[in-house]
Amino acid sequence: YAAAGSYSASTSSGLTQTVNKATPVITFAAAPNPTYLGGNFSVSATTTSTDSTTLSYTWVSGPCTLVSGSTFSSSGAGACVVRADGVATTNFTAAFQTQTVTIGKATPAITFGAAPAPDPLTGTFTFSAGTSNTDSSTLTYSRVSGPCTQVSGPQFSSTGPGTCVVQASGAATTNFNSATQTQNAASTQCYVKAGGDNTGTSWNHAYPDLQTALGGSLCTEVWRAAGTYKPPSGASRSATFQLKNGVALYGGFAGTET
Repeated sequence: YAAAGSYSASTSSGLTQTVNKATPVITFAAAPNPTYLGGNFSVSATTTSTDSTTLSYTWVSGPCTLVSGSTFSSSGAGACVVRADGVATTNFTAAFQTQTVTIGKATPAITFGAAPAPDPLTGTFTFSAGTSNTDSSTLTYSRVSGPCTQVSGPQFSSTGPGTCVVQASGAATTNFNSATQTQNAASTQCYVKAGGDNTGTSWNHAYPDLQTALGGSLCTEVWRAAGTYKPPSGASRSATFQLKNGVALYGGFAGTET
């Protein structure tokens, strides 16, 4: 300073002002909506650092792994947490931000084997199905419609000619949704044998009357055990069995053939 009045001149050292680095803001775009086994997914984030827009991504927690860059793969369903990092630069501090990606459950495929045919002796038939659910291979079976009843598990019993519809169901698990599938099993082969209980579904449950089988709208093939069969009781002596187009009649069986 210059001298003035009673003050002499003086000097002072320079003033240094330290400017701190700015802290950038890292912002993720909307989280993707992947599903387990549905392929890889990618996240995306930006930074307000004007020195460098480069970000690196890492796995933090959950059922996922880093593939490369910002691409991840799922190893199950659930909450996957990923992190984006920006390094310190000349004017900006290091910074990071996380994002939670919800990985949805996969929907398994339930596949039936070949449709079963009723056992000729018992009238029972067994369904078989598998599931792509790797958490649990357990399936439960139930009747949907048609002339059949469930015996136990995948085994059903025919209660008459027609189409039995059965459903296989898999419960929801940690990584998979619940799922169902149906299969049709047709029973159009009918049996005739003296002493049968009139369902026609097997030798053990045969129609005792031949005309009933021949007239059954869903019977396309009739197996008749050896014996003497007459038209319905009360018919005249000139009465005959009425055959039907499209229905094949086979006879002379012992009643145990399969």
